Amino acid sequence: MDRAWLEISEEGISVCGETEYVKGFGHHYLSSPSVKMMKENSFIEMNMKVKNLSWSGMPLQYMCHTNYAYVDGAEMKQNMPDDCLVLRESIPAHVKPTEQWLAYNKKLLSGEETLNVLNKPEMYDPEIVFFADKLDAYDEEAEFEMTSPDGTSFFTKFSTAELNHATRWLLHNSDQQVGAFVLPATCRPEGFLAAEKAGTLITLGAGEERSFTVVTGKK
Repeated sequence: MDRAWLEISEEGISVCGETEYVKGFGHHYLSSPSVKMMKENSFIEMNMKVKNLSWSGMPLQYMCHTNYAYVDGAEMKQNMPDDCLVLRESIPAHVKPTEQWLAYNKKLLSGEETLNVLNKPEMYDPEIVFFADKLDAYDEEAEFEMTSPDGTSFFTKFSTAELNHATRWLLHNSDQQVGAFVLPATCRPEGFLAAEKAGTLITLGAGEERSFTVVTGKK
């Protein structure tokens, strides 16, 4: 961050920052993230503003990386049909598949297995990733939940007009235990060319600003 500050009120506190990105023959924008915590609430509100400072249009892809820890036996659900989440079938370069992992993916694709409960950690190495697209077709506001066996429930909600896509990222090995039940985004995390091809690339005009808000925490 170029600048960082606190905003304090009787209701709570916000941690704010600002950074200006500029590169020769490249894009020029102002990024302004903030996280708000209210004294009466068990959740936080995260906001990201991006303003195009250049004289021409610039592409924008944004993902809010809400990396929740893995909770054994946790159940995941959302205010949308289960089939809104589709298994990633491509294998990125960083993923080194095992025979067990490939077989498990085939069962997920065929419907022989489902993954709404985190009860097979040995199968989530390497990562298991699901994508959800065009969320605005289901609801104006998306809400995803992860509830542990002891009844503790975590949630993430966001406007589908702002963030119309989501990723579910699950990973369990000796180094990392991830239960990212939803990562709200403007597109799939497959890169610029993939977003351009899918028509999900946002373009900010000169001086245009876009804002994204995500609320997440304990219910």
